[in-house]
Amino acid sequence: MTDLFTELLVIFLASLAMVALCRPLKLPATLGYFFEGALVGPTGRGWVKNPEDLALLAELGGGAVALHPGA
Repeated sequence: MTDLFTELLVIFLASLAMVALCRPLKLPATLGYFFEGALVGPTGRGWVKNPEDLALLAELGGGAVALHPGA
């Protein structure tokens, strides 16, 4: 259970850092999120070891965005 929270914390902090780097370069935040995913994922630095654990959270997030009015 703590591994999942640690991986979520790594993802959150890396995404904040990438958005902070993209903002002065006038790049969209979505591009920073893509770079962050490539960086911390299992094919990048490998900071997130078990993407299967995060798959359910990703599906829930996608469903929440799809059902959000005005999205």
